[in-house]
Amino acid sequence: MDQSLRASPWGDLRNASGNFTDVVAEDGVISNPLSNTVAENDDLRDNIFLTLKGKVKIPWIKGLAYEFNYSNTTDVRRRFEYYQSFTRTGLANTGSARRRNYHNTSWLTNHLITYSKLIADDHKIDVTLLASRENQKFTLTDLSATGFDIESSGFNLPSLGLNQTINPGVAAEQNRLAYMARAIYSYKYKYLLTATIRRDGFSAFATNNKTAVFPSISLAWVLSEEPLLQDAANIDFLKARVSYGLNGNDGIPRYASFATVDVGSTVLGDQVVTQYRPNALGNPDLRWETTASINVGIDFGLYNDCLLYTSPSPRDRG
Repeated sequence: MDQSLRASPWGDLRNASGNFTDVVAEDGVISNPLSNTVAENDDLRDNIFLTLKGKVKIPWIKGLAYEFNYSNTTDVRRRFEYYQSFTRTGLANTGSARRRNYHNTSWLTNHLITYSKLIADDHKIDVTLLASRENQKFTLTDLSATGFDIESSGFNLPSLGLNQTINPGVAAEQNRLAYMARAIYSYKYKYLLTATIRRDGFSAFATNNKTAVFPSISLAWVLSEEPLLQDAANIDFLKARVSYGLNGNDGIPRYASFATVDVGSTVLGDQVVTQYRPNALGNPDLRWETTASINVGIDFGLYNDCLLYTSPSPRDRG
């Protein structure tokens, strides 16, 4: 847009052959704003989603069930460009081609075992076991070429370019896993005890610290189930609760614990050679950030649940 505003309104945008000129002919300085619009530019994307889910109730053990969840996402992107020799970008290089291929896959699987049992109408036990695994992979390949004697093939045959370059690519992967056990006990639906223990793992952490354990416990008292409040006309639900637990934070780059290097080039004598230089130092002690949370609160519903309240979020301690 800037080039369009600065160009002479009397300038010619095309030459005698009908192609767009490199610069606006009348002033010979301002780049032709339409020169690159005729370049070949394809951005092709394919997205594939797959979700599987199943649940089985064990018939000979009442209350026992197994559930399986699986999801997979694949993203494929192909970015192809060719700037002909008469375009602004391709003029200095006698045509410029570039092919980039992106491939991104991720999958998540969960295995759940649940068990629920009511004992003597007053005691209820719920148990949940979880095993989870997650994987993400990403690759990028990048090829460019310049100097085309034959331009009809465009970006399809970069091998026809006199100068071919394999640009730095990307290959990255990360994994997560989690195991959890949770038990909930309730007595007459008035007194509740919940105990949870979770073990999480993330590949970005150092070798000896990839996993960490996060326990939690909570107590709750449903006061609205007490005989004293059951006949209260305006109180539909009233619960007091207290909980304590540890939470983990894995918000770090996938290779944060590893020493990394950059790849570049330099001149050695009369040759251009590849060079490697340190980019970041490794951290063999990098581990999960753990935060302790304490939550003391009250929840209630009044006047046929027209007025609802839940106490604020828990208070954290590092």
